Amino acid sequence: MVINSKKTITDFDTNISVSMPMDLMAPTEILTVEDYTLVKNMFDITNKYKNNTWIDDMSLIEMSADLLHLQALQISNIERFGVLSGYADSIEDQLKIARSKIRINAKALKQKYEDNGDSVSVTLDDLKDLSYTKTEEIWYKLSQAKIAADFVKSVYYAIRDHVTMLNATIQRLSKVEPI
Repeated sequence: MVINSKKTITDFDTNISVSMPMDLMAPTEILTVEDYTLVKNMFDITNKYKNNTWIDDMSLIEMSADLLHLQALQISNIERFGVLSGYADSIEDQLKIARSKIRINAKALKQKYEDNGDSVSVTLDDLKDLSYTKTEEIWYKLSQAKIAADFVKSVYYAIRDHVTMLNATIQRLSKVEPI
């Protein structure tokens, strides 16, 4: 058998491409001005309770209004949370699929080179590394989507905890003072 040439990972890198599994956006493209306004509105309400004198400064009516307002805003937040977390949950599968396609194409290319009489100096670890480097852009963009989803999720849970605390406080205070 005559060896025509020696093929290395560089030959594989130049002959294998990756396609984006979906249209990916960065958090600045995912999170809208309305999202940031929603979060700001929620935090504006909760910030009123940071002051040590909030209990003296607010009536039960104002606290009840804040509670209802936060719950209404939380409905909008949960809608965005659902959309973004569903999108972010698919990240791992999308990356696995893209990386698997690269490995399959690399194995087929290796066979093609060998069938043409070329010597191939590539290991399975090389092909795995190639699949990771070829999907770096996908990983980065998908990570940005996950960051956006995690942000909205953390806001949701923070506001949920505040709503629970505010509701319990209103219940306790309403037993002591009339509305």
